[in-house]
Amino acid sequence: MLDDVRHGVQLHGLDCRGWDLRGLDLSGALWDRIDFTGADFRGADLSGSVITHCPMDRCDFSGATGKQVQMFRGRFEGANLSQAMLEQASFVESHLAGARFDEAVLDRVTFFRCDLADASLRTRRMAQATVMESNLARCDLTGASLNTVTMFKLDLRTAVFAQFEGEGVVFLECDLARQHLAGLVLRRCQFTDSKLDEADFRHATLTQSNFKGASLRGARFTGVEAGMTIFAEADLGGADCTAGRFDQSLWVDAALEGVSFAQARLPLSVFQRARCKGSSFAQADLQDADFSYADLTDADLRDARFLRTRLHRAVQQGTRFSGRGGIIENDPDLHRAQSWSDAR
Repeated sequence: MLDDVRHGVQLHGLDCRGWDLRGLDLSGALWDRIDFTGADFRGADLSGSVITHCPMDRCDFSGATGKQVQMFRGRFEGANLSQAMLEQASFVESHLAGARFDEAVLDRVTFFRCDLADASLRTRRMAQATVMESNLARCDLTGASLNTVTMFKLDLRTAVFAQFEGEGVVFLECDLARQHLAGLVLRRCQFTDSKLDEADFRHATLTQSNFKGASLRGARFTGVEAGMTIFAEADLGGADCTAGRFDQSLWVDAALEGVSFAQARLPLSVFQRARCKGSSFAQADLQDADFSYADLTDADLRDARFLRTRLHRAVQQGTRFSGRGGIIENDPDLHRAQSWSDAR
């Protein structure tokens, strides 16, 4: 086998169950339909290999190197890939249920249409990686650190994110409904068009994150750090944002009916055309906030702090105020321009 690997000969249809391949240089291997069930690959080098249709259930790859290795339609159920170096590796349509990647390095790794149910992704580092259209039911990401990772069309409702840290992670069209994400650090993360109904973000760090178009009905943002975060076109009906820090945040065209922003920090935030019917901004900091064209019907703004707060053409039927000092009722220049436009 070693001789064939070194000479680039493709091997297929062999029975290699339980083989001891520890520490061997197997780089560039071309294997197809070889049964390696239970084989020992600890410390082996599989860099540049192309492995297709191979059963590798319960194999031990701990400490192995797999740079640019390509795994296609393989079976790795219960495999141990702890502390493996898998840079630029790809797993396509492979079964990895119950596999362990604890302390592994997964830089620029791709998982496409894989089964990762009950897998452990407690990685040492996972950067510039992609996980697409895969099954991550009950996947354990405890303590994992992800940087610039893209997750596309994943059901993450049962995944475990305890002590998880994400920087620039993209959750695109993912389902995170009712997920427990309280206290996590999720800077510059993207949740575009994802389902996050009743998700728990209490006291999380969400600085410069993006929830554009996301469904966040009933979500909890109490005490979050979410400066410069985007909630444009998101649905936060009934959400709790009490005492959150949302400095310079963007809420354009968001559905905010019944949301509590009581005691929240919202200076320089933009609520243009936001639907805030029945929402509470009691005791909130609203310096330089812009509610132009927003619907504030029956909203509670009592004891809110205003300074150059814009309510240009905002709907204020039933809105409650303790005072209106610091409010700009209409932008004079914009009002004149719109009046002229309406007249024409």
